[in-house]
Amino acid sequence: MKIKFQSCFPRLSTFLHGYTASTDNATQSALQFLNDHVSERAEEIYTDTVKMFPDKAKDYMISPGQGRFINWLVEMSNSERILELGSFTGYSAACMLSGYAGVDCRKDVTCVEKIKEYATMLKANVPEANVVNVDALDYLLSFTSDQEQQFDFVFVDAGKKRYDAIHDLLIKKEIVMKGGMIVYDNVFLRDRVFEDVTLYNEGKQRGMAEKMRAFLENVLKDRRAVLVPAFDGILIFNV
Repeated sequence: MKIKFQSCFPRLSTFLHGYTASTDNATQSALQFLNDHVSERAEEIYTDTVKMFPDKAKDYMISPGQGRFINWLVEMSNSERILELGSFTGYSAACMLSGYAGVDCRKDVTCVEKIKEYATMLKANVPEANVVNVDALDYLLSFTSDQEQQFDFVFVDAGKKRYDAIHDLLIKKEIVMKGGMIVYDNVFLRDRVFEDVTLYNEGKQRGMAEKMRAFLENVLKDRRAVLVPAFDGILIFNV
């Protein structure tokens, strides 16, 4: 049965994705409060990235609110081995490595980032991370469970048109251990999954919306999946 996306959720992403450009006092105070509850390093990475990449930051980097949410998921699940697919400059990785008191804690994190410039910055920002400068799908295809350890937490923020292929590989190749968690970011695609895709011309936007909607319709048939209507849409899957 198909999901009636247009009637499921309110439009949230217009406000929640405007965080990097907003200058009003209330929003800036909220951002500062959220940043105060992750590590000092994460806050510095966020600030530096917004200054360096003002246009790309709002698309490629999670917001402070989402950073705190991802941090909470990692802490509540007691995850120790983290895989991130699509890491940009390292803000989300730093958030996942933050403890309750905003102090960096010891966890094993592997960050896959295909853009060399971003991977270099990521390694400088989060030197303890295992940074892999390859395409996310290529990394998963080369993963061998008999040679490499499984992960108990995976944050996916790369290759939106390939979420279905990424999900299949994570499950079929047993890259995520039993009881682990997979978190998919940006599944609302700025509300495009709610809209009539025929409104878009044949091309990237239409194709991405169609692929994401099909991915959600398929995965949400599984009772282990939950769609969180916050930020730009988060899909959580318990393995």
